[in-house]
Amino acid sequence: MPSIFGDKNTSAPSVFLPAALLREARRQKGLATVDVPPVCILDPDGDIVRRLRQTGQSRPFEHWPCYHTELDTFLLGETEVGIVGRALSPVRASAAAVRRCRNLWAARHVPWLTVSH
Repeated sequence: MPSIFGDKNTSAPSVFLPAALLREARRQKGLATVDVPPVCILDPDGDIVRRLRQTGQSRPFEHWPCYHTELDTFLLGETEVGIVGRALSPVRASAAAVRRCRNLWAARHVPWLTVSH
């Protein structure tokens, strides 16, 4: 049986670049390219997002192109902040965190914070 690694250029750059994936997701979902807020937070268990939604302090970011997460926005002082809840599962935490952060970075080159208890 031939190896799946045969005839592969493993030193070639990946075609699965975050910017390209976001561009295709926007195209498939019919979304305009809109900047995400200047600061975004990863809320691993979703407690903060849940509370913000319950109190009416956040709203969905309608132009978020990712398929497996939702980006909400809320005001922190006078600054609009983005927050992605339930961003991590215990099993795939580090790989998922890297993907979420790359997506946020590709969306606008924003700083991101991860909140943990």
